[in-house]
Amino acid sequence: MFDFTEKDSCGVGFIASRDVPPTHGMTLKVLECLANLDHRGAKFADGTGDGAGVLTEIPFELIRAELKELEIDLDNKNKIGIISCFFDPKNIDESKELINKELEQFNIRHLYWRKVPTDKQILGDLAKKSKPAIFQGIVSAEKETQKEFEKKLFIFRKSLEKKIKEIDFLNIHINSCSSKTVVYKGLFTATQTADFYWDLRNPLYKTRFGIFHQRFSTNTSSTWDKAQPFRMLAHNGEINTIQSNFSWMKAREVDASSSFWKEDIDKIKPFIDEGISDSGQLDNAIELLVRSGRTLAHSQEMLIPSAWENNPRFTQKEKAFYQYHAFLTEPWDGPAAIVASDGKDIIAGLDRSGLRPLRWMISDRYVLAASEVGICPSVEAGAYKTAQLEPGQTIRYRLETDELLDESEVIQKLSEKNPYVEWVNSKPLNVDQKFSNKEDSKIDLEMLSEYYSYTPEEDRLILTPMLNGDIPTGSMGNDSSLAVMSKNNPRLSRYFHQMFAQVTNPPIDPIRERFVMSTKTYLGKRGSILKETSQQANLITLDSPILSASSYNALTNEKTLSNKTAVFSTTYVKKETSLENSLIKLCEDVKKEIVDNKKSVIILSDRTIKTGEAAIPSLMALAKVHHFLIDEGIRLKASLVVVSGEVRDSHDLACHIAYGASAVWPYLALERVRQLSISSKDTNLTPEEAQENYRKALDKGLLKIMSKMGICTISSYRGSELFEVIGLNKDIVDNIFKFTKTRTEGVGFKFLNDKLKIYGDVEDVESSVGGFYKHKKGAETHVTSPKTVLKLQKAVRSGDFNDWDEYMSTLENRDDVQLRDLFTLPASIKHNREFNEDELTEIFQKFTVSSMSLGALSEEAHQALAQAMNEIGGKSGSGEGGEDPARYGTEKNSKIKQIASGRFGVTPDYLASAEEFQIKMAQGSKPGEGGQLPGFKVDSHIAKLRHTVEGVTLISPPPHHDIYSIEDLAQLIYDLKTFNPNCPVSVKLVSEPGVGTIAVGVAKAGADIITIAGSDGGTGASPWVSIKHAGSPWELGLSETHQALVKNNMRHKVLLEVDGGLRSAKDVLVGSILGADRFGFGTLPLLALGCKMVRQCHENTCPVGIATQDENLRAKFPGAPEQVVQLFKFIAKDIIAFLDELNLPKLDDLRGRADLLGLKISKNDLSKSLHRLLMNFSIEEKHPGFIRHSEGRLSRRITSEVIKSLESGNSAFLQYPIANEDRSIGARLSGEISLKKYHDKLVSNPTYINLSGAAGQSFGAFIREGINLKLIGSANDYVGKGMAGGSITIIPQGKKIQGAYHAAGNAILYGATGGQLFVAGTVGQRFGVRNSGGIGVVEGCSAHGGEYMTGGTLIVLGKVGFNFAAGMTGGKAIVLSTQKNFKEYVSKAAPEYRKLNDIDILELRAILELHVEKTNSKKAQYILEKEKNWTNMFAVFGGLADLTDNQTEQIPENVKALD
Repeated sequence: MFDFTEKDSCGVGFIASRDVPPTHGMTLKVLECLANLDHRGAKFADGTGDGAGVLTEIPFELIRAELKELEIDLDNKNKIGIISCFFDPKNIDESKELINKELEQFNIRHLYWRKVPTDKQILGDLAKKSKPAIFQGIVSAEKETQKEFEKKLFIFRKSLEKKIKEIDFLNIHINSCSSKTVVYKGLFTATQTADFYWDLRNPLYKTRFGIFHQRFSTNTSSTWDKAQPFRMLAHNGEINTIQSNFSWMKAREVDASSSFWKEDIDKIKPFIDEGISDSGQLDNAIELLVRSGRTLAHSQEMLIPSAWENNPRFTQKEKAFYQYHAFLTEPWDGPAAIVASDGKDIIAGLDRSGLRPLRWMISDRYVLAASEVGICPSVEAGAYKTAQLEPGQTIRYRLETDELLDESEVIQKLSEKNPYVEWVNSKPLNVDQKFSNKEDSKIDLEMLSEYYSYTPEEDRLILTPMLNGDIPTGSMGNDSSLAVMSKNNPRLSRYFHQMFAQVTNPPIDPIRERFVMSTKTYLGKRGSILKETSQQANLITLDSPILSASSYNALTNEKTLSNKTAVFSTTYVKKETSLENSLIKLCEDVKKEIVDNKKSVIILSDRTIKTGEAAIPSLMALAKVHHFLIDEGIRLKASLVVVSGEVRDSHDLACHIAYGASAVWPYLALERVRQLSISSKDTNLTPEEAQENYRKALDKGLLKIMSKMGICTISSYRGSELFEVIGLNKDIVDNIFKFTKTRTEGVGFKFLNDKLKIYGDVEDVESSVGGFYKHKKGAETHVTSPKTVLKLQKAVRSGDFNDWDEYMSTLENRDDVQLRDLFTLPASIKHNREFNEDELTEIFQKFTVSSMSLGALSEEAHQALAQAMNEIGGKSGSGEGGEDPARYGTEKNSKIKQIASGRFGVTPDYLASAEEFQIKMAQGSKPGEGGQLPGFKVDSHIAKLRHTVEGVTLISPPPHHDIYSIEDLAQLIYDLKTFNPNCPVSVKLVSEPGVGTIAVGVAKAGADIITIAGSDGGTGASPWVSIKHAGSPWELGLSETHQALVKNNMRHKVLLEVDGGLRSAKDVLVGSILGADRFGFGTLPLLALGCKMVRQCHENTCPVGIATQDENLRAKFPGAPEQVVQLFKFIAKDIIAFLDELNLPKLDDLRGRADLLGLKISKNDLSKSLHRLLMNFSIEEKHPGFIRHSEGRLSRRITSEVIKSLESGNSAFLQYPIANEDRSIGARLSGEISLKKYHDKLVSNPTYINLSGAAGQSFGAFIREGINLKLIGSANDYVGKGMAGGSITIIPQGKKIQGAYHAAGNAILYGATGGQLFVAGTVGQRFGVRNSGGIGVVEGCSAHGGEYMTGGTLIVLGKVGFNFAAGMTGGKAIVLSTQKNFKEYVSKAAPEYRKLNDIDILELRAILELHVEKTNSKKAQYILEKEKNWTNMFAVFGGLADLTDNQTEQIPENVKALD
């Protein structure tokens, strides 16, 4: 039932020697680089690594020596090739025989088979058991040139792979098959690679370069073949759009043509291997393009293009290059650092968002690029240029000519290959048309609105905010029916639950990083991906996928365009045919128009519906046609456009794009918006403006949904099917929504056919409508009805069990709306005895109050929850808004301190007050999005705790900017455990398909507790489409996670917590049976405190003072900790009573006992499909409490020396070397000082620590005042993360550098609340992101600098990358503005910049003088000498713009609430 598909992240790089022949010394350097990335990988419990490997030149000297020994005669001029294979040890002879036969067929001379010498003893048990037989087939060319021989070997391998698939018992994997390169890889760690493969230690193994890769799989069932490098590529990242990429590549195969392959084209199909990982499929695609004649750099820029549309880096020619290739292929979107080689060129490249680190350097003798610095110190010491790839950049090194093309030269050269400007401008077809004020007279608005079930509630809560350009927002989670369990007739899109990124890849920020996203859409017939001709540029361009009436008319009536267009009605008459048959007929009709009449824009429309007809759900018609055309091999001959009365919100739109639509005309919603704009007294908009706002809101909502999955472009999202279906049966999913994830069954074609309304049928009008978003009597059932709330509050105030029973009776006696409602327990709850305190305490310790931020909640409510949980021995979470230090160490302290993406209030003292850390990767009500706090809730108290400006809206970034992958999460866990080794770390995930796989990776990353939140949870402000449609029920996610951890022997390593809409002891019992150890409550304790569920939390108007900062409303707060205590007493007593009935002594005895749950009978297949959740998985080994953290030697040494000095009343002066495996230096010291409360001693006796070398990640993380770190050398990512005081200085080491010295990596000063940073060099992406108090000086930074800064000061004495100061709402940035096109590098979401005033000049001079004193920076000295010109040289963002005698004035910010 559950899909435990692997995802992975890793460390990657290449090293090449310059202009010298192959040497064994270079082989050793490749292995050194790989070994020094060992900490970026992961291991199983038995020491088996997740996989590592190298790709090098073929060691010709070694092979020719063996040929001589074997007396095999081969002319030195003949090219040698190696076929590197993994064989099943049981079928070695059969495997060789198959390959030998195939070689004969292709007339390739086979010289001999060599058994690769290996040392099995160094492997872990898992790797030993699964180890393949490793052989290399040595072959040679006859008279072919090397290019011809490579081509022949590629066709041979593709042909061989097809034969292997036909033979069931043969398991052969071809690692490489080339006359240039060879791959050595396997299931071991980076440091074991050379020990395992004897060849790599043989002095005859010589190469000029090597690609290396260390894997961190997010699932432990790693296999030998999944290790990297693949045949060309090593990839650190994840392709989020892999499903759509695979579908479109499959569609391209059928009529692909190529002047390079000619009649051989069929031999290289399939282009992409279906059964391999996303990284493997990307390798397939790049190899296909390279083997078909493009260069490696060209292929990479095609598949992983830069964000080119608004990028000031690119010339018109370069933009034309990207636009032309956008006509040929959608991007392979997702975080990616790739390194690849075809034996001629080596490239290193980064995705458009820059979500992986890739540093590079060049010396007289070497070129090196890798995920980290410090991996080859002897080479790095000689560098004369150091740099870091920016988002979307590529470098290329050509071995034969010793030519290195940097980022700008690669694309410049590619753009000159063909006349791309001429091609893309030759036939521009643009149909974007404005909206009209005129009424849509061709439809009956009232009748259609009734048919498509539009409600006054939707008008009020969805369409009205959208016509004002806003995203509709709600709060308090989702407690209404799953679509399949609804009594009403929900539209089809409600069965679809949005997928989102967590851990293995990040969501992206659609507000502050909108720059990298694109809604551009193309319509028409696509050309062959293997050709480049001008004809392939003949497409219709749309800036948005949402059509206006006039755009639609242009498509269907304008002479040139209407010849390409065919319109099909998606309606049918129920009496004459069935839903299934009408879909089949529709497909055949569409095929006929495409094939016979060469139509290239197919429009599926329900607009012409007549009385007596039923409309096929537009999503179903679209998905059926999409897959039918792929299967027929004609999908790329036409684009699909949907004209639908059903589509009204961004979730509907996203569903249609994800199932293949290029454009949508939501004609009915647009007409309702037009009417609303006329009838509304509050709106001062013309109908045209209202419709345009509605389109913008739809676009914004769509980008938000795409961004949850980390997808930037609509062309990549199209066909991605990134949803989970809950409640449709297998027949529908397999037939219509082929590649969609589903873990349940449900309704089928007959049910949908019967339920489809007939247009104009009076009997079909629904009497009860609405109530989907908010409770409405007699409409959609909600778990928390007003009656239920009143009964609960009466019970917790009275403490009377009779009142509690009434609450339980009201809660249980309603329609089934959640999956857990379908489960039955084997006994009822009877209270037959008194319970002692010890029994209750044992249960209480398993309860937590979910993290809800101070800011979302009032101080009174937040404190009451903490007090209640501390009283009973449970734990409450702080949420992501920080906490008042006055509460630390008191009964009001939240024991669980959350570290979320905004890092609000995360200081050393905050961390020291925790008994548990929680890293929030996602939240139930809006997974894939950041927390939202409207500006009117940010009063002076909240602003102080969050280190921000009063009155400014705060929206946390969707990703943690130090977690773009699983190894990054492992690093943050390492940081926190370094700070306090005795504090367990919890990681919060949200239920979705694949969460079990992710949880296994999280367990391997060192987490102690994993929380699985359900999509029905959540209390704060969230978009309605997220509350209702993102994520899935916790029942599915919890069961999957528990089973995945047991299956992979990791369950005993972690505690599992479940949260999301828990309302009773039954929910706890079901959770325990499905695998949970702990139980989180959010909404229920708020109800106990007096919440009335009016869902106004986001409006600051909570009538009972719980979710507001309004002092008048807070005065009405009726709650007390005792009410929450009483609530948990009721639940605990119910649990014990149930355990008594089953004679079970402890709640732990229920865990994994799925045999104790029964299932109700339901009208459809949903209930019976849930038996797959009910698998008995109990744990043999006991959870150890928490995973001990092994601290690095250097960190331990520094801490002990400094503490010793402080205790004797002295300052410490230390000097040590440092290497890249020395991570989180300073965090342990800061933690120890914070926990021992030595801060006053430290301030009086500051410590000075001088280090030289390459610092590992998180250098200076969480340090406090009195800790001063000085590094001579370079640092990796996250320098000064969360620093609150002290100083960090980084000074270049080594020889004179050409250009700026690249001194440190990404996300420097992330979430800093104080301290000073001085870097005499440039730094990477997102410098100063979420800085809220630190001072930082750097000499240049990459993209997204100063993003979402709320305090502190940044000074940049060099170039900035694109999108600078996006979402900056506080603090000050002073930036050298002399670079060309400076304005274009500034974000549209940045505050307006200005010239320096007198105060700025004083501040700048003082800080620059300190920078020179600390670093001896030549650049800063030069700038100090130019002070007279500073007003022309610098731009200032934020800070005090004007100073008068009476007032200081802040620059006004344009930050709109919730967007």
